[in-house]
Amino acid sequence: MAQSEPQVGIGHCVAREPGIDMALFGWLSDTKALLLGADSIAMSGLVSKIGTTQLALAAQRLGIPCIVVCTTHKMLPNDYLIAQSLRVGDPEEIMPVSNENTTVSNAYFDMTPLDLFDTIITEEGPLGQAELVERLEAVRTYPGLRGR
Repeated sequence: MAQSEPQVGIGHCVAREPGIDMALFGWLSDTKALLLGADSIAMSGLVSKIGTTQLALAAQRLGIPCIVVCTTHKMLPNDYLIAQSLRVGDPEEIMPVSNENTTVSNAYFDMTPLDLFDTIITEEGPLGQAELVERLEAVRTYPGLRGR
């Protein structure tokens, strides 16, 4: 996504490292729109890297449009069990757990409610909330692939 934006004249900042991710909250008030990618999208929400929900909420509070860019092959059927498939990492990646009084969580993804997004842009064009719901309701997948 980031490689194609300069070709269409969109100024942007790409952030990936945890320290930079937190800096995005400070930069948000200087932006005209928050542009996000997606790992998957379904009626239950958008799955993306941890922190996406809080960033989208901050954008909404500041009145900044929140736009998602993803391909339609990332759209999942309504009955797909997303919560069971959200990847959680080894807590030791963050810090060694030395006693039973300390709980370390290492979530890689979060699920962001769809109503926080103004537009979803796919290879088929932009989708507003109504069009997105219609498109998601039409997604069909072989039952064996639904996480059951």
